[in-house]
Amino acid sequence: MKKPNVNTRTKNNMAAKRRKPKNYVNNADLMEEIRMSKEKQESDENLTPAQCLTPKLVKMLMMLVERYSQKANWRNYTYLDDMKGEAIVSLAQNALKFKPEKSNNPFGYYTQIVTHSFLTFLDKEKRVRKIRDDLLEQNGFNPSFSRQLENEAQNREAREEKYRLSKEGEVDDYTDHIGK
Repeated sequence: MKKPNVNTRTKNNMAAKRRKPKNYVNNADLMEEIRMSKEKQESDENLTPAQCLTPKLVKMLMMLVERYSQKANWRNYTYLDDMKGEAIVSLAQNALKFKPEKSNNPFGYYTQIVTHSFLTFLDKEKRVRKIRDDLLEQNGFNPSFSRQLENEAQNREAREEKYRLSKEGEVDDYTDHIGK
C-alpha cells in the first residue's frame, strides 16, 4: 500500500480551513420566510404580527439577536439578557413591516431594529442608574463606581479651572487675605 504524500494532506487541510463558514442567516432565506409570514398574515387578519411569523423566521431572528449580542461593545453588560429579550420583542412586533419591494436586505433592516432596541434599553438603564445614584448620594451612601468617576472628573476640572484663573490674576487664594 502506498503511503499518502504529506504535502497532499496539508494542501487539502489548508483548503478546508480557507472555506468561509456558512452564514447563520442570509437574505435569501429571510426573504422566503418573510414572504410566507406575510401570506399567513393576509390569510387571517385576526392574527397579531408575532403570531404570523413562521417558526423558522423566529429562529433566524433569535440567532441574529444572539450573534449581535456577542459583539464586543455589548458583551460585558450585566443586563445583556434583558437587552436580548427586549430586542426579540421589538423584532416580533416589527418583523413584517419590512417591505421587499423597497429593499432586498432584510438582514440589515433587522440588525438596525436590534441596534436601536439595545441602545434604547441602555438609555433606560442609565436613567434608572442616575436616579438610584442621586438617591444614594442624598442619603449619604456611595453611588455607583461610574458616578464616583464622574464626580472625580468634575472636581479635577474645577481645580484646574481655579488654577488657570489664579495664573491669570483673576483669583489669588494666597494673597487675597493679606492686602485687605
